[in-house]
Amino acid sequence: MEEAFVTYLLADSATSALVSNRINWGVRPQGSSLPAVVLQRISGNFNYETNGPSGLVESRLQIETYAATYASAQAAMRAIVSAVSGLRTTQDNIKFNGCFVNSQSDAFERSNDGASKYHRVILDLTIWHSLAS
Repeated sequence: MEEAFVTYLLADSATSALVSNRINWGVRPQGSSLPAVVLQRISGNFNYETNGPSGLVESRLQIETYAATYASAQAAMRAIVSAVSGLRTTQDNIKFNGCFVNSQSDAFERSNDGASKYHRVILDLTIWHSLAS
């Protein structure tokens, strides 16, 4: 699911126009350009029916946009929300059965040396998807 989700985001023209290919899982590479996106899978719950696995997973994802300005971080997140809210598609043999925005929050941080500042917008999503084949 992870690779297919990134491929889908990179194919979205509004998202890629703002963040280029700067979408990473887990951590933003040190010194990378902004704005950038970091994805993290918070949980993945396998779905079962009475006769066994249904083949679906309910994943909770956290998406963070990093930018030098709050407006830029918000613009990147708005593009992502527009691309994924209610998402029902198949990408790279992964079927996305629904993507739902749970919450959004904002954050601000400085680099360890205090020289740089970053605005972040944080989004929590629930995505229902098939298992990788």
